[in-house]
Amino acid sequence: MTHPSGTTTTVAILGSDTLAEDILARLLEHEGYAPRIIEAHTTGVVDKLLEGVDLLLLTPSLSPDVRGAFLEAMRSNPKTAHVPVLPLSGALRLALLDELSTSSSPRSLFEELVGQIGSALERAAASARTLLADSESPVAQADAP
Repeated sequence: MTHPSGTTTTVAILGSDTLAEDILARLLEHEGYAPRIIEAHTTGVVDKLLEGVDLLLLTPSLSPDVRGAFLEAMRSNPKTAHVPVLPLSGALRLALLDELSTSSSPRSLFEELVGQIGSALERAAASARTLLADSESPVAQADAP
């Protein structure tokens, strides 16, 4: 998947570098994304971990404490606060590891995730365009010191 600027869309997978995350990364790469698996052990460098990332996937393998700390660090950092975040469903994670363990096919669950990624990226782009348009409006310019 590419940006209108022609660069590849980078999707970070926040987890503990398990087999399911490796499989997901390969599937995302096959779809045209540039996947990056990151571990949430260091929240102090969240801006470095998410540099160039367009979307963050949270895996169910993370403990609630680790997930919360990482998201808090991310949201409080102006360099990363804009990055959309999606949770990876437990059903997809399980299906990636064992196709027979879920009632839905891994492919349909993955296609649903790809659709969610596309929607989240579109919403983020629309939000950025709105902010840009608002900052260029005559009212905003008249209010400027």
